[in-house]
Amino acid sequence: MKPLWTIKENKPWESSADIIKEAKSAVAMTTLTKTVQTKRPNTPKEPNRTLLGHAQGYNVFRSCSQEILNYPSAMTTFFQILKKYPGREDIVVRLTYALGNLAADDDSARIQIASEKDSIPILVDLLEIYLSKDMALMTQVRSNDSKKERDRDSLIEDVMIKIIRIIANLSLNDTVGKQLTSSTLENNCSERIVNVLLSCIRYKTIYESEELLLVTLTTLNNLTFYTQSDSQQDSPISKRTLEIAQALSTLMLISQKDCLIEIARVYGNLSRSEDVRNYLVDTRALYQLMKWLDQDDRELKLTTVGVLVNTMPDEDKRDIFKKDKGLEKFLFILEETKQTRDWEMGCLICQGVWNYMIDTTDVVDVCGENNTFMLIDLLITLLDEDNLTDQDHYEEWEKFAHVGTNLLEKIETFFEGTTPLSETDRSSFSN
Repeated sequence: MKPLWTIKENKPWESSADIIKEAKSAVAMTTLTKTVQTKRPNTPKEPNRTLLGHAQGYNVFRSCSQEILNYPSAMTTFFQILKKYPGREDIVVRLTYALGNLAADDDSARIQIASEKDSIPILVDLLEIYLSKDMALMTQVRSNDSKKERDRDSLIEDVMIKIIRIIANLSLNDTVGKQLTSSTLENNCSERIVNVLLSCIRYKTIYESEELLLVTLTTLNNLTFYTQSDSQQDSPISKRTLEIAQALSTLMLISQKDCLIEIARVYGNLSRSEDVRNYLVDTRALYQLMKWLDQDDRELKLTTVGVLVNTMPDEDKRDIFKKDKGLEKFLFILEETKQTRDWEMGCLICQGVWNYMIDTTDVVDVCGENNTFMLIDLLITLLDEDNLTDQDHYEEWEKFAHVGTNLLEKIETFFEGTTPLSETDRSSFSN
């Protein structure tokens, strides 16, 4: 599914001081990168941590972010520091925090960051460095689990979170997203990004690393969106869709709703692949997805319906859908639309039902008599423009009405004895 979320962290500022801080920071950013490195007598150059802290804090404000982007050497300086001091967690976490905020705010910033010389290889190098550190700590036997050690563990994981956030936010730009998933990306970076993300899923638990897993899943959602392009069929991430699906299946029994939503979104992208759809059946993951339709979370329902829309053109998946009362669950959700006025959900349900009956010559035989007439009644009610209220968004309803009307007319042809299906009728919706 198309990337939906911009991931950004904000520090809680005192509102009474916001305007003053913003004005000061806007002025300060024009000189920050000039003095970001200081030289002490008889010592090599090292970053000025106070100024780096200002960079981290200043770019929370939009005007300060713009100052950073407008200053000619700011981005170059940032990446030079990251390249020179990869082992300094305190420095890396500040700069990657700042870069993540820049990429969250501004599409031009995403292009500027991605276009900076060696920016992506530097970020991927850092990711691998901190993954290795984290993996080493996981297997390390400690004689003294001190607060200092625990704080360092937390900082290492925090660095990983900040870097993965940058990649997630960069990929919201179509050009950069395609670049990040391309096999032509320098230093085999696309393949290496996938390796790190899969390692996070395989070796981390939701109980200890919830934030890391959530940002990893969101990044996979953003990156797998680009696998639908014909030009991306040979990309590293396209070649590993089945491997990604297998890794995700290990998380499907967790109870954390935000993670389940992101898992469903990734499956929504991956389920365009027949191999992935077959995997969902072979591992009974499709049955677990069906259970998510019973959840009371709207986003989880919506993303799950999206996956099922993609699986419905396959006959064996439709059989599972029928046996597991999938149509009844769809109709229940559609009936809820009368109260929720959620036309996006209603539109997606209609697409799923269309795909469910795509090859049939007898709608009653496939759907059952009660379900068929319940569906007709619901569509007639929901398509009646006189039933709209001031709370309805007319443009959203129009999109629903287009799909719903086609579905209703399709059903009516069966009762008129028109069994042959045209090429238009045989085409399925995909999410």
